[in-house]
Amino acid sequence: MTIIRLALRGFLHYWKISICLCLGVTLASSILTGSLFVGDSVDQTLRNSAFQRIGLVKSALLAGDRFFTTALAAKVKKSIQKNIISAAINVPGTLNTPDKSKRVNRINVYGIDNAFWQLAGNSNHKLTITDNNFLAIGSALAEQKKLKIGDQIIIKVEMPGHVSRDAPLSGESGKLAAISSEITHIVSAEDGGTFSLSADQSSALNVFIPLKVLQEKLSKEDRANLILSSSSDTFQEAIQDSWSYRDLELDYISDTNSDINFTTFQS
Repeated sequence: MTIIRLALRGFLHYWKISICLCLGVTLASSILTGSLFVGDSVDQTLRNSAFQRIGLVKSALLAGDRFFTTALAAKVKKSIQKNIISAAINVPGTLNTPDKSKRVNRINVYGIDNAFWQLAGNSNHKLTITDNNFLAIGSALAEQKKLKIGDQIIIKVEMPGHVSRDAPLSGESGKLAAISSEITHIVSAEDGGTFSLSADQSSALNVFIPLKVLQEKLSKEDRANLILSSSSDTFQEAIQDSWSYRDLELDYISDTNSDINFTTFQS
């Protein structure tokens, strides 16, 4: 009697137990297979969500309400080979339509250059905006407020001061810069429309304008408060080796009229 015939006779003799065993194995296999599929799906969903937020950005220098020269970004780019560098301005703002029917109290206003799209967008689906007079909004903002291309909107941002708002006796500027224009582009999440360096669960509400336009509105010509980089290995070292006090809007004055020689920095 072969092993196969012996197993078949045993199965027929204990057919009730054998059927229950087969059903149990089938159920366990289905649960394990489904768990693996769900796990892979959730993992890929999280990866896609993270990529839509930061794109190819691996390192960033975020100065907040402090500004530095755009020349610093150029020096960092030279010191790192095969690296995409983008100098930008990121400030909070508000959006409303001229008739006051639509309003968002807190949005992210980005002043960007062309390199930003290479970093923020999907590597297989890049958006390129060559016009220097564009005003683009993210798809999340467009869907929330039912905005479309051609709609007139007004963006208001607070004018930054020379001293950080967190510093004692810094005061409040109270001055607002307004940008009024028609929407020229609606940027999808795949192209960087939901770009954000914050760990928020909700999609970022973004507005993108040319870097030079925002610099002029904020009286911060040739200044930025954000550097984005596709390199993670030597970015910090490159920043430390490249910056100077002039990049931080500082200058020094040597007092030669005093009996005590000292040097002071001023912004």
